[in-house]
Amino acid sequence: MALKLVRQVRFKYVVAEVLVTLVGTMIVKESTVLGTILLGATIALLETQGVVLQPGSQPDFDRYLLSAQTQLGQSLFEKYIMESRRMTFDEAMEYALSN
Repeated sequence: MALKLVRQVRFKYVVAEVLVTLVGTMIVKESTVLGTILLGATIALLETQGVVLQPGSQPDFDRYLLSAQTQLGQSLFEKYIMESRRMTFDEAMEYALSN
């Protein structure tokens, strides 16, 4: 899996891009809750590491964020985002790889 490789070399900007793809897949096809948890971890990674998404990825990211908010409702969405934003980089990677 691409995430395992980029995790090993710790290219955080690439990890963020891979996470956005994974978030989208989970929110659209798998589990909105798991996708939202990864979304929160991705937001934290972007903010704490100063990582900026590629311009082509930002519209997808925004669409996934809106989709998760709509599917879960604002209260649950905020709960999962706030909890997952506390994850460290390594915790987020473990979570993504285990789910």
